[in-house]
Amino acid sequence: MPKPNFEEVNLADILAGIQQLLLADITKHKIKFTVINPDKPIKALVDKSVIEQVILNLIKNAIQALSETEDKRIKTNIIASEYGRPAIQIFDNGFDIAGDVIDRILIPFSLPKKKVGVLD
Repeated sequence: MPKPNFEEVNLADILAGIQQLLLADITKHKIKFTVINPDKPIKALVDKSVIEQVILNLIKNAIQALSETEDKRIKTNIIASEYGRPAIQIFDNGFDIAGDVIDRILIPFSLPKKKVGVLD
C-alpha cells in the first residue's frame, strides 16, 4: 500500500468534483442531489485521492440504494463535528443499512447490492 500523501483540502471542492463526476448518473436516475456547504470553508488534512474514493463509493452506494425509491434524494453536508473536526455527512432516502452491514461500510466490495442506503 502506498504511503499516504497528506495535504490540506477544502472539503467543498472535493464534493463539487465528485458531484460533477457523477452528474450523468444523478441525472439518469432523476436524483435530487443537494450539497450543503458551510458559510466559510472547512478544510481537512487528508490524502486527497483516498478521501475522494471513499466519498465516491459512499455516494455510489446511495445511488444504488435509491433504485426502488420514487422520490430519489441524496444530501451531503459539510460540518465541523462537536469536537471541531471536519466531517462530511451523506444522507439518502433509500433502503436502510442492515445492522450486520454497517461495520463493513468502508470496506471496498463488501456490501450487498440491495438495501445499502443511509436513513433519510
